[in-house]
Amino acid sequence: MSVADDVFRFSPASDAILTSASFSRLNDFFTYASACLKVVKWSFVFSFLYNAVGIFFAVQGILTPVIAAVLMPLSSLTVVGFVTIGTRHHYRKIFIKTQDEKTDKYQVYA
Repeated sequence: MSVADDVFRFSPASDAILTSASFSRLNDFFTYASACLKVVKWSFVFSFLYNAVGIFFAVQGILTPVIAAVLMPLSSLTVVGFVTIGTRHHYRKIFIKTQDEKTDKYQVYA
C-alpha cells in the first residue's frame, strides 16, 4: 500500500494507493480488504462445490464432453461475476456509507 499526495503522477508497484487526505480512513481500507478476502474464500467454496457436482455427473457418464465444454467457461464467468458483485457490495457498504456520514471528500484507489 502506498500513500501519496498526487496519485495521478505516482504509479508505484503496490496493490492500493491512498491519498494523504484519506489516510485517516486506513481502518476502513483494512476492513474492506478483510471483507474482500472473505468473498474470495467463498468463491473458492463455490468453485469446489460446482466442480464436485460436475465430477459426480461425469463419473456416472451423464455429463458429455460437449456439455462439459460449455460449462467450463460458464463456471469461470460465474466466479468472476460473484467476486465482482461481492467486492462492489462491500465497497459501497464500507466506503460510500461512511463517506455520506462525513462532510469531507475522501479518495481511496484500489
